[in-house]
Amino acid sequence: MRVRAATQKTPIPTRDAMPGQDRIFSSFSIQRITALWALSEAGLGGVFHAFKTPFTGMTIGGIAVVLLTLLAFISERKSSVLIKATVIVLIIKAVVSPHSPPQAYMAVVFQGFTAALIFRLIPRLPVAAFFLGVISMLESGVQKIVSLTILYGMSLWESINLFVNYVITKLGADPSVIGFGAAVWLVLIYLSIYALGGMIIGWIAGWVPGEVMGMLDQSGETCRVVAEDPAVRSAGDGIKGTRKRRTRWRILLGLLGILAVFVFLLPGIQGAYKGLYLMLRTAVVIIVWYLFVAPLVIRGIRKILNQKSGKYRDEVQGILAIFPHLKHLASSIYSESAGRPILKRCRFFLMRMIAATLVFDPVTAGTDVQIDENDLSKLGSSR
Repeated sequence: MRVRAATQKTPIPTRDAMPGQDRIFSSFSIQRITALWALSEAGLGGVFHAFKTPFTGMTIGGIAVVLLTLLAFISERKSSVLIKATVIVLIIKAVVSPHSPPQAYMAVVFQGFTAALIFRLIPRLPVAAFFLGVISMLESGVQKIVSLTILYGMSLWESINLFVNYVITKLGADPSVIGFGAAVWLVLIYLSIYALGGMIIGWIAGWVPGEVMGMLDQSGETCRVVAEDPAVRSAGDGIKGTRKRRTRWRILLGLLGILAVFVFLLPGIQGAYKGLYLMLRTAVVIIVWYLFVAPLVIRGIRKILNQKSGKYRDEVQGILAIFPHLKHLASSIYSESAGRPILKRCRFFLMRMIAATLVFDPVTAGTDVQIDENDLSKLGSSR
């Protein structure tokens, strides 16, 4: 996608054609919120990483829950709208972030289809949003635990039990006091944190539609927005290599930590044998996953999405066309939120970004926005 952007600083915009609450229940609003969800999945994560925002994974998942709740509110709980938005987001993710792992697509599919089911079954929006937040965050936590188990095997949990038992023994206590084992307690605590985060996110998602309605009703100023802030693009573009390097270091450090536990805490040859087995097993898993399984899964996902891309071609191109505007808005609003406490900053950013997305009016004069016709065709041919 090629964009030539203006450079002047522009305030948060509104839209003449949508001055208040009466226009929020429209296909226009559905497209804009879908675009914001697609940006959070395909590009906004890079912005958050560039600004060193904590809890990025939970932040992106939480944004998805909030936006799905808003989509359900706008569409009056139509499951077809939520499923269509999910497919469009997946297509855009495949086009804009072609190297995303299969887990990223699975998370989007799970959130979108779970939302379609929950908002259909539960009549009260706040209650449905609460359950969606908890279930989505638990799925995210479980997915991470399963990924670690596949990568390191049960050796990971054995090493945790060994290390904790060693520490407890050195403190003069009986390791049996922890009951099920340290690894089980660690998993339960980890999932509890995600569940608590999901409760908070679900509660927030329940009141966001009402607050957005209030903001739109009070908004009366008309502004114009530049096409793109070049700083945002550079921040997002440089993040891919950083993420890959960070992932490699995390895998290596995890492997070294488990090896150290087995070598130093298991007697004699048993520790060395466990360590050698772990190294070989992890190497085989990485090779099989990255060379065979992941490419096959991604190819299958792309094949399915390519079949849908023709049906939603206009919607996808329309959303890709406003991506630079949304990136500029995200950067401007995030900068504007500086100086606030972290919770107030998150609230300010979220509410202002949603309202601005719904009402901004892109500048067309002096701005060349073109969608490369090869963008969508690459979806079916990328490997």
